[in-house]
Amino acid sequence: MPPVYDGWLFTNDIEIYFIDGNRVELLNRSPTKKEIEKTAIEEIERTLNNINKISKAKWEFNLFKIKKNLIEKLSSLANNEKEFIFQITTISSLIEAIDFGEFKKYITPSSNTEKEIIDKNQSIGMIELLLKNKNIDYDPSIIKNLRDLRDLRNIPPVHSSEKFKKVCRKFIKKLPNSDSDWSELSDIAFKKFRATIILLRNILR
Repeated sequence: MPPVYDGWLFTNDIEIYFIDGNRVELLNRSPTKKEIEKTAIEEIERTLNNINKISKAKWEFNLFKIKKNLIEKLSSLANNEKEFIFQITTISSLIEAIDFGEFKKYITPSSNTEKEIIDKNQSIGMIELLLKNKNIDYDPSIIKNLRDLRDLRNIPPVHSSEKFKKVCRKFIKKLPNSDSDWSELSDIAFKKFRATIILLRNILR
């Protein structure tokens, strides 16, 4: 099997562009960085829409409010701290874009803790609550990754720095101190987000 990179299956002579495993385009050249980024971002939008289709069919509500303007602002790689802040803020906003009104109509809390999660619109907690409420066997890394990505938004001195530092050390083994460090952190964060929502879609099916 030839190696797959960000939606592109590489062969010796041509690059075959895949979307959800279906060949849709053949190229006689390597894809550009922009093409790879566009493919990845389109996949994220498609995955969020698929999650909504699944939740609507199974439980009569959309899990996410799809914010196309945020998706259009999303970038797969930041080149410095300023760009990283913009990227991780966008990712966090997409994670938090739960359709709270719809969720509350169809999910009934069974404890004070669950009630607090719903009352306070805790998006990641609500995703976890949905998985438990519907008895879905899920990989705990889904929730852990989403929380890590949210905590990356806590960049000092704007927010509490300890959560940010903890995730940085987990992702890149150190605190970012150069443009290349921010780029490395950015690349990991983007790929974590993309992989996590794909995993969420797959376990909801």
